[in-house]
Parts: sequence; structure tokens; C-alpha cells
Amino acid sequence: MIYLSDSFKDLSEKDFKTAINENIETINAFKEKEVKSHLRSQYKEVNDDDIKAIEKQIQLKELLKNKNKLRTGDN
Repeated sequence: MIYLSDSFKDLSEKDFKTAINENIETINAFKEKEVKSHLRSQYKEVNDDDIKAIEKQIQLKELLKNKNKLRTGDN
């Protein structure tokens, strides 16, 4: 963290906010990738069980729906 903080030294307020937002977006993208990977692996495990597979499809659909709401700002 100390080394990372050096990259924020002497930044203007605008550049600092931009850097923070970029880091937040990177973290969120990583989290989203992990969730998708987890759901994908669960789906593959339950592929023989149609009901569980449908439940996983619904979870993924809700995840994508919520992601689209965040992008468009809809509530």
C-alpha cells in the first residue's frame, strides 16, 4: 500500500479522483469476474440436474440484470 500511495503523490484533485475511480472499477471488474467464474463452475457441476441448472441460470440472469442497472443508472 505504501508503494501504491507514491503513485498518488502530487496529483491534482481531478486526477486523484480519476485514479481512485479507475482503481474502484478495476476492483469491481475483478469481483465480477470471480462471481462469474464461481457461477460457471457451479453450473458445470449441476449440469446433470436440470432444476439446479435452471436455478444457476436465474442467478446469472439476475447478476447481469443488476450489472446493467448499475451501468445505466436505473433503479
